[in-house]
Amino acid sequence: MLLITKIKCGDCEIDGEIEIIGLAPGVNPDHLFEYLGYNEFTGDMYFCCPHCKCQLVVNPMDALGPGMIQGMPLYRMAAQEHSRKGIFRPLAGPY
Repeated sequence: MLLITKIKCGDCEIDGEIEIIGLAPGVNPDHLFEYLGYNEFTGDMYFCCPHCKCQLVVNPMDALGPGMIQGMPLYRMAAQEHSRKGIFRPLAGPY
């Protein structure tokens, strides 16, 4: 059985597909997001956008559900993590 899931790049906003099992006949390789691996501690999956070559982070639970997956660029994910920890502070203004 072959399962294809739709994904959208959070950087360039292009839609494509990720291949879950096997090779899909008739899928245009220009719209296939390449699987790069996963983080064994968080479970996050990593894909590469075929258009802008941005590395995207995807929650594995999102891939199991129906509908479009929104892939978050890796650099935005890191920036959000640092901002939650208070590492990025405004250069001017009230603190």
